[in-house]
Order: sequence, then structure tokens, then C-alpha cells
Amino acid sequence: MSLDPASVAALDGSGYVVLEALTPGTLRSASTHARPHTFVCIDGKTYWVKGNAQQGLVAELIAGRLAAMVGAGPPARIVRVTPAVLPATGEAAHLEGIVVGSEDQPGTVNARDLEPFVRNGTFQPGAVDPAARRVW
Repeated sequence: MSLDPASVAALDGSGYVVLEALTPGTLRSASTHARPHTFVCIDGKTYWVKGNAQQGLVAELIAGRLAAMVGAGPPARIVRVTPAVLPATGEAAHLEGIVVGSEDQPGTVNARDLEPFVRNGTFQPGAVDPAARRVW
């Protein structure tokens, strides 16, 4: 892809699209700074939604879009979460408003969950049963 001004303008020509969250998803994570939750959006996809991020929501959005362009991660989108779609428990109240969502990729594992299988920066193949694809 060329980075000349006309190409950049073409990429930005459609502006940005805000997805409406329709309902809370079933996946939750309270173990991180951002306390993300999943929401199903109007495009029928599930997104991990964050209302804050350590490096900022703009960085989260840019990183997600770049990762998707190069095939390194799921796409990030701008998501609007209204009070009507928040769980009644109040657990996701911090996500009301315009936030960032990363498309859920079922079956994937977060890198921090792989730490028991990596030592000194190297994956330990002996930690996985190759026939069953199970952890010992």
C-alpha cells in the first residue's frame, strides 16, 4: 500500500463508523486494568469493549486497525454502549458511552495465559500433549 497523500485520503474518505452495542455478550474479564466486557454489536459480531486503556483508547484503536491490516490481530472498532444495553448488575457501567471494541476471536488465548508454557522467552513444547493438544 502506498503512503502518498491521495492514498491516505482515500483510506480516510469514509470517515469512521460507530457500531451500536445491542446486548451484552457472555464473556467477561475483570482481571485487567480496563475491565473489558463483551457486547454483541449491530454488525452481528462480538467485541471486547474497553472504556479505558493504559496507553489510551486512540492507541488501542490504531493498534487494532493496524493489526487487522497486517493479519496480526483482530480489528478494532468504535462502539457506542448505551444505558439500555448495560447488564442490570452494573458490572459494565464503566463502559457506557463511546468506547473501543476488539472483535472477539473464539478459540484464541491471550498471551499472558501462555506464560506457564514459556520459559526465558522460549515455548516449552514438552508442556503440551501433541496427540490430545492438552496441557499436561
